[in-house]
Amino acid sequence: MDTTKYLTPLQLSRQTNLPESWLRREASAGRIPCIRASGRMFFDLEAVRSALRVVSLADMLAGLRGPRMPERVNWALLLARSIGAGLALQRVDELEVEHTVGRDLSILLARAAATGDGEAIDQLERILTNNPAQAATTPREGTAAQRAAGA
Repeated sequence: MDTTKYLTPLQLSRQTNLPESWLRREASAGRIPCIRASGRMFFDLEAVRSALRVVSLADMLAGLRGPRMPERVNWALLLARSIGAGLALQRVDELEVEHTVGRDLSILLARAAATGDGEAIDQLERILTNNPAQAATTPREGTAAQRAAGA
């Protein structure tokens, strides 16, 4: 096997800016392509990018409705990236979430990721379906604590 064009999960994570654990789960579930050799996973970057392009808004919203918080967080990250936004989780257990999307959308994403809040997910769907331009805003600088302290 020619491994020069194939990436390990860690390399793919760095190339795509997606969590390595999410990439492994998606590959194990057959939702993104991978090659298995000697008990290891290898990915073709272009094949994975093609597979990720077909993930629909409906798929991401369904993922936010999942029963487990780690998976909801991964879907929130994917959704944030798909609308050109960044989502950095500082301490999920405290719901401390930084976003580069509008305040209302940030709150909805945090509620959806942390609790699977159906009302928040429905509101996200309405916003992203009816007015996707509302999702994009200017990135914020610093953490919430720094901004609150006036730093």
